Amino acid sequence: MRGLASDGCYEIVHAGLYWTGRTNTSTDNGNAAQITVDGTTLTKNQAKLRFGNGAYQTITAKNTSEILFPDNDGNTLRGLYAGYADVTDFVNSNGSGNYTVADIFLRTTGVDNGGSKGLYGGWGMVIIYKNPTMNFANISTFNGYALVNAASNNNAQSGEITVAGFEAIDQGPVNVKLGVMAGEGDKGISGDGYPVEDESEDLTPVDPEISDPDCEGGCTITEIPQNPSITIVKDADVSTVDGAGDVITYSLTVTNTGNTTLNSVKITDPLTGYDQVYRRK
Repeated sequence: MRGLASDGCYEIVHAGLYWTGRTNTSTDNGNAAQITVDGTTLTKNQAKLRFGNGAYQTITAKNTSEILFPDNDGNTLRGLYAGYADVTDFVNSNGSGNYTVADIFLRTTGVDNGGSKGLYGGWGMVIIYKNPTMNFANISTFNGYALVNAASNNNAQSGEITVAGFEAIDQGPVNVKLGVMAGEGDKGISGDGYPVEDESEDLTPVDPEISDPDCEGGCTITEIPQNPSITIVKDADVSTVDGAGDVITYSLTVTNTGNTTLNSVKITDPLTGYDQVYRRK
């Protein structure tokens, strides 16, 4: 978080901890299932979290819905699961720094070395903060999951997630940054990716000539039509006008009603002689 906002200005409004792993083929079922690995008892709906060099705290996914794929569902999931817990209070009490997660419920050996899905484990944290000194942004999180499996002949399959509820700003340039967490363990299989499709399902790859340090690899671009538009309202203050020769004060209110930023807008009023060009600062 350092470097993104002044320590004295930001306020953390949400922090979510996510963890995922692979357990066994036909056992280890249930939201709170337990296994013992190298003498340590691991619980599926729990993970250990610490700040800096402090003591580990037990984080628990409290609701059933916060552990996805708790059971193997006829052995089709082969022990895959994903967990979530709200850790806003923990992050608020500790602030900026290094966070470490330990004791995730997973196995690192056995289970036929993971079969077609592989053995894996991982975690991530999503932190949303607000800062009055920074530009306005709309931020949403989506806890949607999809299972991607490979057939027995290793032909790639895909999992699709339909997202909703994300809103863009009403006007000005629309810039989107999308972060995705994924876990996978089939080291010997290449070609994995996460393409983004628009509603027409027509992928538009990023122009290779575009240089953007925040967009590497499989980024896509969806063109959004830009519709410039303004409205002008002219008012006159006549409350103090009693007769000929009195000065009338006019005001012009110009509103950008389009969805793109306007620059070098010239406003001319022949009646008053007003002639001014406004440029974006």
